[in-house]
Amino acid sequence: MNSIDLIDVCAWTGDWNTLSVAGGAGAVRESLRACRVSQIQMSSLRTVWGHNLHLGNVDAYEAADRFDNVVPVPLLDPTLATWREELARATKRDDVSIIRLLPAYSGYTLDDPRVSACAEAVQAAGLILSVQMRIEDERRNHPNARVPDVPFEQITTFAHRHRDLPVVMGGAPWRAVLSGAKAILACDHVYAETSQMDGVDSITLMIEAGLGERLLFATHAPLFIPLAGVARILLDLSAETATAILGGNARQLLNR
Repeated sequence: MNSIDLIDVCAWTGDWNTLSVAGGAGAVRESLRACRVSQIQMSSLRTVWGHNLHLGNVDAYEAADRFDNVVPVPLLDPTLATWREELARATKRDDVSIIRLLPAYSGYTLDDPRVSACAEAVQAAGLILSVQMRIEDERRNHPNARVPDVPFEQITTFAHRHRDLPVVMGGAPWRAVLSGAKAILACDHVYAETSQMDGVDSITLMIEAGLGERLLFATHAPLFIPLAGVARILLDLSAETATAILGGNARQLLNR
């Protein structure tokens, strides 16, 4: 494990509404350092349930300025009038590579023309777009705060409309990714991260389906235990395949 350069493409800082987590950026960083994660792509949870998603981005920026292995992943809401200014703020930094959308929490669908305009702007800026399918399994939501998953087909259809924009499917359950393998492989710019792929032999099955080069390691810390996400890859895969998923694929994408 010491010889593998781990890149976590989805970690968070902040509190969550259904469980108590040690969500301070320093605590999240320490939990990932214990798993030998060398690069942490981090977004803020603080304003996911708020009226202005953009306000939480300062948390990720401050964490990146404080810790040399934290990279900010700003959240954008294309339905807010300030999204262009927020994207411009991100592009002024030299450490931002990924922009993250939360359609289910911000209340829009991916066929909204405002989302297409945002995607085109992210592409023009040379950045990667991560579309969060889920943060939390709906079955764990508070009964008065249900947030259904973004439909898998909606994300792949969106990605196929924007063929020059690298798209990462965030928080996708493994069954959805496995059943949609052909749609992912139909384009060379669509990826899925592993944070919620916790089924028995799930990663192995996706490798067998040809998705090995499209999988990116993610822990979803602090909402999930980081070591579990590392273990399911290290224990089930060959050293070569594990090295690619834990960091090699992400490095190639980030340095494209």
